[in-house]
Amino acid sequence: MNLSLLAAVLSIAATFPQLYKTVQSGLLRDHHPITPIVAVLANILLAAHGYQKKDMGVFVFGLWFVLFNSVLVYYKFTPPPLERDD
Repeated sequence: MNLSLLAAVLSIAATFPQLYKTVQSGLLRDHHPITPIVAVLANILLAAHGYQKKDMGVFVFGLWFVLFNSVLVYYKFTPPPLERDD
């Protein structure tokens, strides 16, 4: 396994707690709205660069963070779920 792929795997694993918390709560209060949008654009470029250079680690890293930040964008701009009293 090359270093860029190992870095991608570790970085991806580090996002799971935040992703789980965001999806479970349906809330994303702590991020400025522009941050995940710019991150999506930056990681599209990073994935394209990894693809162009045939570096699977950089490609996977960029692709994952496009998906991760897209989820954050979705939850940032989606109204929070209503709480029910059962």
